[in-house]
Amino acid sequence: MIELELDAKFNSFIKLRENIFYFLESNNVKSSIISEILIVAEEVFTNIIRHSYGGESSNSIFIKISIEDDLLILRFLDSGKRVDNINIPDSLSEIKGKVGGLGLYLIKKLSDSYVYYNDGDCNINEIRKKIN
Repeated sequence: MIELELDAKFNSFIKLRENIFYFLESNNVKSSIISEILIVAEEVFTNIIRHSYGGESSNSIFIKISIEDDLLILRFLDSGKRVDNINIPDSLSEIKGKVGGLGLYLIKKLSDSYVYYNDGDCNINEIRKKIN
């Protein structure tokens, strides 16, 4: 298991990407799965900065990464603005001609499960992906 605390700044994703890559590689996860997880992680991380914090800030994003049996679990926790009614597009045609939505579509398509919920003052984005 890895637990990280990163500043809500776009360049902090470099450290997150490195940690995810080495953690998954050390657990013998296929490179194609690692690539998909890195895309998902970037989308969630940047969405938190843009939508929860309203831009880069000195606030923190906490990330927990674990593997249970053959299931990767990524949890992103932040104390920013609560996001209500997340509408995840089911197809690319729903996004065509609109601004936004592609990141959520990618998260949904590249993971086995994505949930967002609020626990008190904490926003939680949880992604699950089978790795074997």
